[in-house]
Amino acid sequence: MASQKITEEAVYFCTGNPLPKDIEQISYWLLNESFAERVSETKTRKGLALIDIVREVTMFVFKIKMPSDVRVQLINDLADIE
Repeated sequence: MASQKITEEAVYFCTGNPLPKDIEQISYWLLNESFAERVSETKTRKGLALIDIVREVTMFVFKIKMPSDVRVQLINDLADIE
């Protein structure tokens, strides 16, 4: 209602939830790069809450095909952040 044009991006911004493309990018950082610095920068730039990021990344991790022991370690680490 606050926007002239209703788009998927506008809905995510209005609700304060991370965009799916942001979650994919953050998940890539989690698996391949310096996670903490990048997430902190993204939180500040996009005004996201850490809990929202962790919640969405956790759901994304369950969708990715990976060895069980790796998935367990990632979920444990995300739970520690939460």
